[in-house]
This record gives sequence, C-alpha cells and structure tokens, in this order.
Amino acid sequence: DWYNTDHDVIKTEKDSSFDTAVINLNGKTISHHGNSAILMDDENERTGTAAKSLTVKNGTIKTSGYGATVWGSNKTLILDSVNLTSTSDDNFGIFTNGETKANTITLLNNSSVTSESTGIYFPGDGKLTVENSNVTGAISAIEARAGVIDISGSSVLESTADEFKFENNNNGTTTTGAALAAVKYTVGNNLTVNISGGTFKGKKG
Repeated sequence: DWYNTDHDVIKTEKDSSFDTAVINLNGKTISHHGNSAILMDDENERTGTAAKSLTVKNGTIKTSGYGATVWGSNKTLILDSVNLTSTSDDNFGIFTNGETKANTITLLNNSSVTSESTGIYFPGDGKLTVENSNVTGAISAIEARAGVIDISGSSVLESTADEFKFENNNNGTTTTGAALAAVKYTVGNNLTVNISGGTFKGKKG
C-alpha cells in the first residue's frame, strides 16, 4: 500500500510536460488525507493547458477529501478497474467545475465510486460515461447539470439516503435520495441522458 498525508496523490497541472498519462496501481491501495486524491488542474485558468488525459487502473484509492477533481477544460479522466472512495460527507467522489468545457470522465471494467456525499457531481459541459461500473452516494449517486451522461451495461447507481429532497438552484447540487439526478441549469449548457442498461437504487431512481 501507498500512503499520503498532505498533498494530492495524482496531480496534473499547467506545467505538466505530457499530454497523456497512464498510472497502473498494480492492485495496490492509496490511503490519502488531503484535498483531492486525483487532481487535474490548470491553475484555474480553465483553458486546458495541463496534461489532457489521465488513466488510472487496477487498484484502490481511499481518501478523506475529494476522490477526483477535474478543474480544467478539455480533460479526460478514465478509471479502469479502480475502486475510489471518499469518506467525507463534504466532498464528492468525483466532480468537475461548472465553468469548464469539454471534459470526459469514464468509469469502466467494474470500477466503483463511493462517497458519503454525492458520488459524482457533473455540472459542466462534457461527457460522463459509466460502463459496467458502480456509483454510490449517501446523498445521490450522480447529479448532472450539463453535458452528456451515458449509463450502460451492468452498472449500479445507488443513493443510500433515507429520504428524497429537491431544492433547485443555479450553483451546486439540488437533490438527495436519487440514483441519478438530471437537473439542467436554467441557463447554460444542454443536458442529455442516455441509459442502455444498469440498475438504479434510491428513494427515487
């Protein structure tokens, strides 16, 4: 196992000298205490100048912070046979910023994202794909506010919340108790949801 106490474990930022990276955890576990276990950043300029594509595969990441943060534009994050868990009720398993553009996040090959908050919060333009993978959230499994959402195969989305609640806003999550909440901003990008498979569990599917 690997252990990190203070810093982002896997980080791509503006001065990264590569466009594509693949990190194979080889069955190991990262235990992380910090802001984000995985951070794709471009120093908040949101112009896509950092490393553009990151694949993490074959392992487990446990964090008390955000599981993965995509804080730039034109980024691709792929979790391939990865179990990603956030134990904080204040931090999402995965999230993007609503002002970013053209980000792609993909879960495949029995990956899982688990959070004591919302499993995946996807407010910005881009595409989220969950293929034969699982997302669990204590609030909602996935909340999307823009972009294209594809759910397929044997994927399981589950909210473990005891009740369903909804409060609309133009900044942040809106929904508790849904396996998949698709809540388009009143202004901004379009939102499309494609479902060709999967199981949806919660007070509301």
